[in-house]
Amino acid sequence: MDEDVIEAPLSALPQPPHLEVASSDAERAPWVPPPPQRGQLTMGWRSVTVATWLGVLAGIIGIWSASRSIGLATWWLGPESQPQPLPISLLPLLAPVAISSAAFRNAKWLPLFGIGGALITAAIGLGDINRVPGLAAGQLALAGGALLVSIASFAGMYRSIAAHPPEIPIAAHEPLGSDTLIE
Repeated sequence: MDEDVIEAPLSALPQPPHLEVASSDAERAPWVPPPPQRGQLTMGWRSVTVATWLGVLAGIIGIWSASRSIGLATWWLGPESQPQPLPISLLPLLAPVAISSAAFRNAKWLPLFGIGGALITAAIGLGDINRVPGLAAGQLALAGGALLVSIASFAGMYRSIAAHPPEIPIAAHEPLGSDTLIE
């Protein structure tokens, strides 16, 4: 053994300090997400809604790019020599950004907002129907797709549960479908 090493029993070493945990911390349960509320979408339909409106956003950006590339100005962009003010140029992007962010926040009544956003997008596209019909058709197609998804997403909306569900009387002595038999 080395002469410089001092051996001592473990009991001679100082104990670590005692940490007191407040009773509220010890009893605190792990974080649990709040239960879904009436009017919110299920996770699957929220994902579909987010993907749809991000696709609409990408489509409108594509129409913006195509408009500048081919030199045919939409009403909301204006010609390159006299562009529209920035708030008007960003107007078509407002509905997709707002609805996507509302879907990320799990807002209530998202299908209704989606229908409104689709109608706004369609109105913006209708403004171009005589100026640039090809680009207007793209805008209207984006609005139509978003409208269909918004209507379909009503299927994934949480509803309140009836306190007393209605009972459906079924005659016990008749087999189901016996009235449709032809003899």
